[in-house]
Amino acid sequence: MLNLNKIIANGPKNTLRFINTPGLSHKGQWIPIYPNTEIDRFYVGDFSSANYTITVEYSSNKKETMQAMVCARPDQATVTVYAKTGIDDAIIRLSAEVNDSWFSLKASPADSAFTGAKLVFFANYVETINPLALPEPVSYIDSSSGGESGGYFPGGGSGTASDSFRTIAVSGQSSVIADSATDTLTLVGAGGITITTNPTSDTITFTGTGSDTLASVTARGSETDVAITVNNSITADSFVTNGTGTPSIVSDTSIDLDAGTSVKIVGGTLRLNSFTSTARDALVPANGDIIYNSTTNKFQGYANGSWVDLH
Repeated sequence: MLNLNKIIANGPKNTLRFINTPGLSHKGQWIPIYPNTEIDRFYVGDFSSANYTITVEYSSNKKETMQAMVCARPDQATVTVYAKTGIDDAIIRLSAEVNDSWFSLKASPADSAFTGAKLVFFANYVETINPLALPEPVSYIDSSSGGESGGYFPGGGSGTASDSFRTIAVSGQSSVIADSATDTLTLVGAGGITITTNPTSDTITFTGTGSDTLASVTARGSETDVAITVNNSITADSFVTNGTGTPSIVSDTSIDLDAGTSVKIVGGTLRLNSFTSTARDALVPANGDIIYNSTTNKFQGYANGSWVDLH
């Protein structure tokens, strides 16, 4: 039979003194971790803060341990990981929420490959000192540094970022400004663009699905097998083709080439469009136009209001 008198005794300031015992061992019921798994909850009327020691194992070779502090009020909570070490990759991420004055500490796999990892924890809780009272809703940014952090925004929902932006500005467009701390920014896909989200990896993916959009951009800035519609302008050092087929530039009206000195053909030949005399006469020419007349086999130019042979 365990004799506690041989293990613990009264210490100074009403503390417990452990006699010849180097520490405490803990092996609680482990919890499998999936996206937004609740690992602990308490009523904010009972406790205002807590300190957690958390150990996670995905396998005998992949494991990590961390210490996290949480603080909660009826409409907001924060979590900060202030100490963390592990073997191999990070396994989980922590977040904090409050719902109807119930605090919830949640864990999610840091990568989908770690889904189902096993977690155990023990905690020290600090009881609430003042009676509960709802505060005025305020915008919240967790300014803590050196570890993970998160916050609950009044009205429901949570965040896990240490920085946020109230205004999103796009050059030439009206800025998007948050109306309140609970306002939501909605991304809308259009023009052949679809948007997909992945809550587990915290990523947003934009994918082009139409022939009038740039489907993807490689690291070299090149793109193949896609039609591009440009409404304004393209600025580039050069346009290079390295595949099969003949590139074409199409316009419903005119195409203007504007060079500071001259327009040069530095490789290959320049081939003019070929017209029969009948097709030529159906054109609406302007002085300076040049064609090849396939009826007379002559290069012809339009000068002073009529077509003339150039040779």
